[in-house]
Amino acid sequence: MFKKIKWANILFVILFFGILGMTSLVLSKPKNSHDGTLKKAGNYFIEMKNAGKKIYAYLLDKKLKLADTKNTSGEVKLLFADSTYLYIPLQLQKDTAFTCEAPTGFYLCKITFKVAGKIISAKFENQDKFVLKK
Repeated sequence: MFKKIKWANILFVILFFGILGMTSLVLSKPKNSHDGTLKKAGNYFIEMKNAGKKIYAYLLDKKLKLADTKNTSGEVKLLFADSTYLYIPLQLQKDTAFTCEAPTGFYLCKITFKVAGKIISAKFENQDKFVLKK
């Protein structure tokens, strides 16, 4: 009888720590509130969402909350399959998102923010898939 209790305790401890570990993984994953792609950039996070012809860029702090946009500017560098690129300035929209109109066909973009004199950036793949025809 003593051995059965010991194995039951061991099984309980394993299950407890397994559930605790799975819960911590779920809670520790970054939750992006705009359904975009999230990347770490210095002491910030940059979230990018490509919706049709618009690109939305969000500057988030360490706690994944919208960062203060005072004295902040940004631009997007779009890279195309033929090795050309295009720089587009980002416009602040309602103190939350930076946006710009983007032509279709880019495969990679680099979002750069200048925050209080410091430059941070992150690279993102185009979220809208496209096919090149020959």
